[in-house]
Amino acid sequence: MQRHSAADKWSYASGMNIKRWGHSACIMRGRIYVAGGDNAETEPLDEKDCYDLPTSRWKIVARTNDKVVSYALVAF
Repeated sequence: MQRHSAADKWSYASGMNIKRWGHSACIMRGRIYVAGGDNAETEPLDEKDCYDLPTSRWKIVARTNDKVVSYALVAF
């Protein structure tokens, strides 16, 4: 779900490219960034995904050597 701050309501967004759990997310400059976590087979992931609110689309923005689960992302 995504929150529309101007209308003060939540709505469903499109599904992510990869099903995952134990991931982290943050919002920066109108985009939602998701990193890490495990996939459906409980394998750690290295993909960093980005959800663009204006286009309502997810895309993989990076792959790294780090495969992490249950950590925090911070944006400022």
